[in-house]
Amino acid sequence: MEERLWNYLKRIPIFDLIISDVIMPEMSGLILFEIVSSRYRKIKFLFISGYSNEFKINNQDIHTRDNFIQKPFTASAVISKIRDICNI
Repeated sequence: MEERLWNYLKRIPIFDLIISDVIMPEMSGLILFEIVSSRYRKIKFLFISGYSNEFKINNQDIHTRDNFIQKPFTASAVISKIRDICNI
């Protein structure tokens, strides 16, 4: 799975932001974050989830991070989060 991800990332321009669900088949959003940020440190992430379980990045509960939004959310809430994360 990781090799397919790198092959995909090599073919496209670098992203400014990746929006990822925390829970996905084959690879969690947290693993995606770790893999991508290990090579592309400037790419920002916005995590989304409908689950209330505890997920952690660097020992910090993901629900308390500025780059997380809980489902369900509105379009304006996502736009606001993106503006905050990307400083626009």
